Amino acid sequence: MSCIKTHTTCTKCIGTGWQKREKKFYCEKCDNKNCYLCENVSKMNWETCVKCFGAGKIEIKKKVASNTI
Repeated sequence: MSCIKTHTTCTKCIGTGWQKREKKFYCEKCDNKNCYLCENVSKMNWETCVKCFGAGKIEIKKKVASNTI
């Protein structure tokens, strides 16, 4: 059995590799004033896509049965 690999555009991020963060980051300890608990946390409004991991493409593998002996 062999596999055919094809690449297609990610449907979740539409090929950009980014998706909008669903919940904004909020630190309850310092009220978002950069304490030692939240200083290295990404506070951007966008994050990498969870489906394609920021690549924008998804690899699809299809199994092909061989008819040879």
